Amino acid sequence: MMNRCDALEAGGLEDPPGKKAGRELLLSVNKQGDTVSFFDPADRHRILAEVKMATHPHEVMIDPKRRVAYVSIYGDGIYGNNPHPGHEVYVLGLDSMNVTGVIEMAPLQAIHAFAWGPKGTLLIACDKSNAVAVVDVDERKVLGTIPTGTHGCHWVLALPGGEKAYTSNKDTDFMSILDPATRKMVGKIPITNGTEGACVTSDGKLLYAWDHKDPVLHVIDTRTDKVTDSKKVVGLPTVGTFVDHLARVAVTQDGSKVLVSIYPSAKLVVFDAAKLSLLKILDIGKGPMGFAFPKDPSKAYVTNHDAGTVSVVDLDKLDFVDTFAVSREPVSGPETIAFFDAREG
Repeated sequence: MMNRCDALEAGGLEDPPGKKAGRELLLSVNKQGDTVSFFDPADRHRILAEVKMATHPHEVMIDPKRRVAYVSIYGDGIYGNNPHPGHEVYVLGLDSMNVTGVIEMAPLQAIHAFAWGPKGTLLIACDKSNAVAVVDVDERKVLGTIPTGTHGCHWVLALPGGEKAYTSNKDTDFMSILDPATRKMVGKIPITNGTEGACVTSDGKLLYAWDHKDPVLHVIDTRTDKVTDSKKVVGLPTVGTFVDHLARVAVTQDGSKVLVSIYPSAKLVVFDAAKLSLLKILDIGKGPMGFAFPKDPSKAYVTNHDAGTVSVVDLDKLDFVDTFAVSREPVSGPETIAFFDAREG
């Protein structure tokens, strides 16, 4: 998943020569439909393009400098039951809105989340390989891997500049701390129940991680790599032991709110970031997952994987203002969304 927590600056934000920023567009990775869709948010009920992908695309990272999007191919299963894991990253042109290349990741398997590493490298979590890959995006090749000390490193996130990275590990009682420069695991952050979605703030000072078992948001100081606070949420439906507790975390553009999408109970949890107090629990579409934030700081977009839709949230009113379908296919399963600027001139 990409959101405003990601250190996009590490990938480079230069505009191509002779080009200038145009209208803002939206990209949706549709896991169940094996497609990527492009939208104009001004007319978001109309699909601009729909691109066929391999089985199943999951996460996306926008690269404004190179005018491409990277989309991970996870495989035909789910976490913990992925019999034919994927081993590719598809490269999509943001201007042409089609596939322009493929980064072959084999023998790495179950390609999932992205973060920017140092010097514009791309860090990619490969959960079935228990490693994070370091990829040269210009050469489109794997430079090496970083062991994570555990199986199932589902999420990778990094501080701005990429000098330190972390993995969120669902079934392990710690988060892994990685040094991308030396390609080594350098520490652990103990969290007894394991962690789900996680996010680093734009200034790199805090890391938020959702507990894999209990309805708890953990706050980690990235200077000390210690948990400084844990906020339990009262009022969420109980999730059974054998149900996937999948959840994702994002921080709003202005840093004032922390959002958590709770997949099994179809809830959106909103925290005040400064006080870590609960502001509201919203009912959302079935199977909420990924976040994206437009230039308008009062809005957030959330995918509803099982409903095949995206919901638009008014962050001032803490309510929904629109919901729209993301694919021409009857079954789409939108997992991740991201905004990017079209280019004119």
